[in-house]
Amino acid sequence: MRHRPLFIGHGLTDIDVPAPTTLAFAEALTAGRQPVALKVYDTDHSGAFAESLPDVLPFVNSLF
Repeated sequence: MRHRPLFIGHGLTDIDVPAPTTLAFAEALTAGRQPVALKVYDTDHSGAFAESLPDVLPFVNSLF
């Protein structure tokens, strides 16, 4: 069991990793009582990286 949450940031228009795959993965983790922070962005695979930075940095800082 994870002691720290997992951050998943995903672009809804991602064609490299389709959103339904990631959403199902996050749902399976949650069903297994694993802490997950899921954020979705209205962008593609590369855009999700850039758009997630304002959410990722505070998330990582909260772990320390």
